[in-house]
Amino acid sequence: MRCEKCQKNNVSVYYKETVNGKTTAMGLCKECASELMGDDNKSFYSKSYEEFKSLFESLFGLPTPNEKTFVGEPKKCNLCQSSFSDLVSSGKAGCPMCYRVFADELIPTVSKIHGNTTHVGLVPDRYRAGFERKDKIKKLEAELKEAVANEEYEKAASLRDELKTLRDETSENI
Repeated sequence: MRCEKCQKNNVSVYYKETVNGKTTAMGLCKECASELMGDDNKSFYSKSYEEFKSLFESLFGLPTPNEKTFVGEPKKCNLCQSSFSDLVSSGKAGCPMCYRVFADELIPTVSKIHGNTTHVGLVPDRYRAGFERKDKIKKLEAELKEAVANEEYEKAASLRDELKTLRDETSENI
């Protein structure tokens, strides 16, 4: 695919900009991208991770994690072998397993960005019943814990029975 600006070189950068709700996207070659970014004759690609790490700090209010942040060997994903600093530098998870492996590191950032760490959007109809059942189980578990703490044993017994019924239904549907 050719650069949309010069029509000479192959596209190596996809540039997307949103101004006042209007989004413009274009594929550019390295030279046109450098010119567009106004890098004072520096290559767009010469910017290192070190130059961008303060952006991470300013956006999320957290120090930039790196390999030295962790004691001993850095934690790596068992599936793709990515470390947390790989995720930070690329801005992307290496694979779906990374979300589980680096959950402790990702949760503070996700909650600062989205305000929540659980999905609250639309759910396909075929999964809705399962999600609603899981939510109800979580709520009942919290109520059960509170009832036991308050020594409301009759209420706790009925909540326990209701939880057992829901869990049995869940295991039947799997």
